[in-house]
Amino acid sequence: MMADGNHHPTESAIQEGTRNLLENCVRLEPDQTLLIVLEDGRLGYFDDAVGQYVADQAATMGAQVHRLIAPRIEGPERAPELIKTALMVADHTIFLARIGDQMRFYPLPGAGSKTMCYALDTRILGSGACLMPYHL
Repeated sequence: MMADGNHHPTESAIQEGTRNLLENCVRLEPDQTLLIVLEDGRLGYFDDAVGQYVADQAATMGAQVHRLIAPRIEGPERAPELIKTALMVADHTIFLARIGDQMRFYPLPGAGSKTMCYALDTRILGSGACLMPYHL
């Protein structure tokens, strides 16, 4: 059962939303590398729990998961070299940080997929928007 209004979704809905992101949107396969670019949850925008769900599910799927905490930047041209280097070697990158929203308008290095995820918290991750089959 998914969330409605201010109700929190069930654990199974959150997990289903996470699987939809990884399997149908990102198309993550076993033995691939997944870079998760996170934002410090203390900034109050992205809930750390979303990154944890994504990392746990990706690991369960057999992926090699790497996480980086992104700093706040003034523009995509100021993205840290560490993130640019990590993008070069990742099969897939999921941005759970506002830096991804900025960087998507800038040429990103690496041949892997890049996904900006707007599920700011588990309420959204388990909502109808994230449960909708991605291919629709």
